[in-house]
Amino acid sequence: MGLLSWATFYSTLSYNLLRNRLSETDWPWYSKIDETVILGALPFKSMMNELIDKEHIGGVVCLTEPHEIEHRWAAAKDDWEARGVSYFWLPIRDFWYSTSLENVREAVKFIEECEQSGKKVYVHCKAGRSRSAMIVMCYLMQKHGWYSTAAHALLKSKRPRIVLWHDHWLTIEQYAKTFVWGVKQ
Repeated sequence: MGLLSWATFYSTLSYNLLRNRLSETDWPWYSKIDETVILGALPFKSMMNELIDKEHIGGVVCLTEPHEIEHRWAAAKDDWEARGVSYFWLPIRDFWYSTSLENVREAVKFIEECEQSGKKVYVHCKAGRSRSAMIVMCYLMQKHGWYSTAAHALLKSKRPRIVLWHDHWLTIEQYAKTFVWGVKQ
């Protein structure tokens, strides 16, 4: 990890930890979005029991870059799979970056498959604000046939601190046109 990546990762993770410790009600580590999806920040190994036993997580969608989960304290693929939890990893660069529509569709399909088998899914990036919010919005639009405004309103009501950047919105709108409404390009 380069110096800039290291500094950005640890400073923003520290900010989230501090905000959460100061007020868990105003800045929860994770938020229940619907009966299937929980949207949250990077889970630590120390949180796994709570997520599996209390929240009944059976699937994880991880949207972090490799350097964000390569820490002994971060719950990674092997940790989840050792506990019987299905795992889907789609690395997306942090902040304002997005990914391809095909990648988003694969993540949404994973959530749908977990849902069909009765599993709850923890969708996370580092802070649970942007990359993961983009995927959850696409899932909500797909599930309910919603416009992005309806999905955003629900998501914002459940997790007010989400932040979507220009490229996230472009991906969300293109996803809706392509996969939700089937508009030909």
